[in-house]
Amino acid sequence: MKYKNMNGMAAGIPNSVRRGVYKRDGWRCALCDSTDGLQIHHVRPRGKGGADHPMNLITLCWRCHAMGPSSKLTLGWPPNTRAARMETWMQQSGK
Repeated sequence: MKYKNMNGMAAGIPNSVRRGVYKRDGWRCALCDSTDGLQIHHVRPRGKGGADHPMNLITLCWRCHAMGPSSKLTLGWPPNTRAARMETWMQQSGK
C-alpha cells in the first residue's frame, strides 16, 4: 500500500509528474516490460539528494521494484534493450 500525504500524492510525487513518467516509459516496467503493478522509482534515492524530477524517476513493476534495479542490471537481467538503456543512463547519471 502506498501512503499518501494530505495532497493525495504517493511519496510526495505530484500525479502529473507520475503520469508523465509512466507515459515516457510507455506504461511498462523499464527493466522487464511488464505492465502489472507499475510504480515510480527514484534512481538516485531522495535520502542521497535525489529529486522528484522526471529525469530521476523511472517506471518499474512491483517485482522489479521489490528486488531493486541495481541487482538486476548487475546480473544482466533481463537481456533486452530497455535494460541496456537503463544501465547506460544509470552509469551516466553517476548512480
